[in-house]
Amino acid sequence: MSVLTRQSLDHHADFYDAGLGPVLFEAFAADLAWRAAQLGPRHVLELAAGTGVLTRALRARLPAATLTVTDIDPAMLARARASLGDRAGFRLADCAALPFEDAAFDLAVCQFGVALFPRKCDAFQEVARVVRPGGTYAFNCWGPVSANPFAGIAGEAIARFLGHVPEAWSAPHAYVDPHRISLDLRAAGWCRIESTEVRVTARVADPEGFAEGLVRGSPVVAEIRAAGIDPTEVVEAVVGSLVAAFGAPPFAMPLAATVHTCHTP
Repeated sequence: MSVLTRQSLDHHADFYDAGLGPVLFEAFAADLAWRAAQLGPRHVLELAAGTGVLTRALRARLPAATLTVTDIDPAMLARARASLGDRAGFRLADCAALPFEDAAFDLAVCQFGVALFPRKCDAFQEVARVVRPGGTYAFNCWGPVSANPFAGIAGEAIARFLGHVPEAWSAPHAYVDPHRISLDLRAAGWCRIESTEVRVTARVADPEGFAEGLVRGSPVVAEIRAAGIDPTEVVEAVVGSLVAAFGAPPFAMPLAATVHTCHTP
């Protein structure tokens, strides 16, 4: 189970989707879906789909493809299913133990999930098993905190309450080195590996909603509650820190990720 989904909390998927989707994920989902469409796949597997931000972009770009959507968190997957209905197939699944036959898909895609897999090489091998020979795996990972300053700013605000930056907060920005990722992919049997940096500017019109997503849509809220801290206070602190750093809303903030593509032999 990933760091992000270790705690399944009431309404966390709602805060995640509404607060973070438009700000952090939609632009990168559009980019990844565009790349997927260039390949013309017929059978597509999405891994760690979360609430379906990438799923919706894939469905729009690949209307005729068979789309199989997976996640390990039931609440996240339910939210994704609610927005797509029968326009995709949905399955609870661990990326390191996929319930699919060998060579079942032309393309596998994953948005920001790979960094959170505790057994990355096992997951890479498992994806290689279910992708046909000559097929493709395309996924993105966040860049370092230095290229995504919101993460450091909000993380410092949270740390003022907890005394440390939680693992769930730092994990998305810990798997960023393209060389290391390439070595892990090659060890799992992938070839023709490429990495491309993607930078976007996010517009934040509702910092309160964004902060709710960062705090209540993340497992950090479990640690906050366990410490006897009111999450509302943490949300307010995150809002204050973001506005102090970026200005009054609507404000702009830079985001950066890297898209990795690789192929089965």
